Amino acid sequence: MPEPRGEHVVEERQQDEVAEQHQPHEERQQHDVERQPQQQGHLSYGIGFRHAFAAIGSFGFVIVYALRVCLSVTVVIMANEFDWDEKRQGIVLSSFFFGYLALQIPGGNLAERRGGRFVFGLGVLFTCVFTLLTPIAAKLDFYALIVVRIMTGLGEGVTFPAMHAMLSHWAPKDERSRLGCVVYTGATLGTVSALPLTAVIANAWGWEVVFYAFGGVGLAWCVLWFVFVDDAPETSRWMSRGEKDYLRATNSTLSHSPAVPYQKIFTCKAFYAILVAHMANNYGFYTLLTELPTYMDKILHFSLTKNGTLSALPYLLSFFVSLIGGWTADGLITRDCLSTTVVRKLFTTLGLSIPAVALTILAFSSAKPDPTVAVALLCVAVGSNGCQMVGVGVNHIDVAANFAGSLMGFTNTAANAMGIVAPYVVGQIINDHEDVGHWRVVFLIAAAIYVIGNVVFVAFGSGKEQEFNRVVDRDEDREGLIADDELLDDTNVPQIA
Repeated sequence: MPEPRGEHVVEERQQDEVAEQHQPHEERQQHDVERQPQQQGHLSYGIGFRHAFAAIGSFGFVIVYALRVCLSVTVVIMANEFDWDEKRQGIVLSSFFFGYLALQIPGGNLAERRGGRFVFGLGVLFTCVFTLLTPIAAKLDFYALIVVRIMTGLGEGVTFPAMHAMLSHWAPKDERSRLGCVVYTGATLGTVSALPLTAVIANAWGWEVVFYAFGGVGLAWCVLWFVFVDDAPETSRWMSRGEKDYLRATNSTLSHSPAVPYQKIFTCKAFYAILVAHMANNYGFYTLLTELPTYMDKILHFSLTKNGTLSALPYLLSFFVSLIGGWTADGLITRDCLSTTVVRKLFTTLGLSIPAVALTILAFSSAKPDPTVAVALLCVAVGSNGCQMVGVGVNHIDVAANFAGSLMGFTNTAANAMGIVAPYVVGQIINDHEDVGHWRVVFLIAAAIYVIGNVVFVAFGSGKEQEFNRVVDRDEDREGLIADDELLDDTNVPQIA
């Protein structure tokens, strides 16, 4: 993203000073305190409402992932009650993604044009309503359940693209990794909390209560979101003027929505690097997310409660790895230790290659896996995968902040097709063959795909703003394309001239 020119910032300050002459003394004093960090030369701003936004957004992802993954645990009970074989279980688990894929691209584009607040909030609300209907549909008819799961996926399908579009406004460049991690680790935390909670609730009150409890909490979150969150910092009722100045000076995302340059996007190597790495990551992720409870039940022979708890352990590790990675990545970039490109490739490599090694070791560990060793390797595989969140996970905003929602829509559509492919492939391999040899094939396929995704991203990925992102900002009266010498160097730290 091109930095705001020094003289433009100075001109804004002069206009502010004229307006402040007419303010009461107390208001001027408070505004001076808020603006103090910007008057020191190096742009910085302490804790502000952007962090509250990130926390609320993170809790939103806790909700939607809890609603998504709880079925991975309850399906074991539901399969016994409704007499589903492995293939039917695979259909139930994958049906969500038929809806989830449909609105990825429209959701991202709509969030860029109309604002992400309504798109993200309505998506979560829609997901909650159909989650509440899940037990009713399951008892009514198998195909009614499939329809409800597809509708649940439709609601959740807009969430990631809409949030990416919002983060391009709410996250300054030197906090992009950490704020992105705070928001998106909500998905990990939702997985961590939902797996054991689902087991406890299902054992105590029945599997139906799982969907009612999680759906009800989600409805309460929707009220919080619509009261406190706005599309962008400029329209926030809760953000201070000083923090708005800071975000305006450190971000150059356009205030209007230009047409998406599809031809340039689809001829960009950096875009395809994100696409392939995202797909590879999600194949491995969904293989473990949807099938880990089954592996622990059939191969490691854990009880339902222990199954839920141990299935959550790897994701808890991933949660902490992601948060530490976010702060580390921002530190490396802002201190000029490494360029954005190198940081994104480094963390993507850690997030994809380490899981590949761990799954390969697990595949060849023994004919009768030791439960402790197996759980430890799964913790390494899933935990280290959290590194990719500050690699390829936020790379869309690096290369094209103005079209981050659309880019996420494109790659997330392809990547989450793996949510259909992975359970189906596992179902075909494992069906009626619950033994170590067949699970070995499952793990080796996931490891190979991780490696392919990492190689492609290292070869063709980039952390630099791409040419198609450099368009006219009518609101700031810029003329023509931004000159090539204004292209944001990925090693720069925002400064005020």
